[in-house]
Amino acid sequence: NKYDNFNSMIVSICEKPYGKFDEKIDNVIDYLEKSSIVVKLNNKLFGTSIFTSNCLFIYIILYTSVSLFDGREREDSTLNTMKCIFPIPFVLYLIVLAMACDAVEKSGQRVIKTCYLLVEELKDAEKKEQFRLLARYAEQWCPVFSAAGFYDINQSCLTSIFSAILTYFVIIIQFNMVLSDQ
Repeated sequence: NKYDNFNSMIVSICEKPYGKFDEKIDNVIDYLEKSSIVVKLNNKLFGTSIFTSNCLFIYIILYTSVSLFDGREREDSTLNTMKCIFPIPFVLYLIVLAMACDAVEKSGQRVIKTCYLLVEELKDAEKKEQFRLLARYAEQWCPVFSAAGFYDINQSCLTSIFSAILTYFVIIIQFNMVLSDQ
C-alpha cells in the first residue's frame, strides 16, 4: 500500500534532519498528488465495472437464496448443497474488494493524522507550516474508491450490502412460510 510508504516517508523526514527539508516535503506532496490521480483514474476506468459486478453478484446471491427456498426439489440434497456453495465466491469477492479499498482509505487517513501529530510535536514554525500544508494536501487527495460515483467502496458499504441481502433473505423465508401454510 503506497500510503503506508508515505507515512513512513513523513516520519523519516523528521527523524533524519539532513538534506533539504522543503524538497523532501515537496517530493511527498508530488507523490500524494500522483497517487490521487491513480485513484481517480481507477475510479473512472473501473468504477462502472465494479458497480455492475457488485449488482450482478448481489443478484446472484439473492437468486440462489430464492431458489433454495422455492419449495421445489427439496429431496435433492446435492442440488441444495450446490445452491448454498455457489454464492460463496461472490460473497468473498465483495468482502475482499471492500476490505482492500477500505485499507487504502484508512492508510490515507493515517497520513493525515501523522502530519497533524508532527505539527503538534515540532518546535520549528516553518516546519510546522510545511506539515500543515502537507496535511491539507493529504486531506484533499485522500484516496476513496467509488463504484461509479454511486457509493464509496469501504467497510460501511459492505455492511449495507449484507444488511440488504439479509433483509431480502428474511422476506423470502417469510413468503415461503406463508405460501407453505396454504
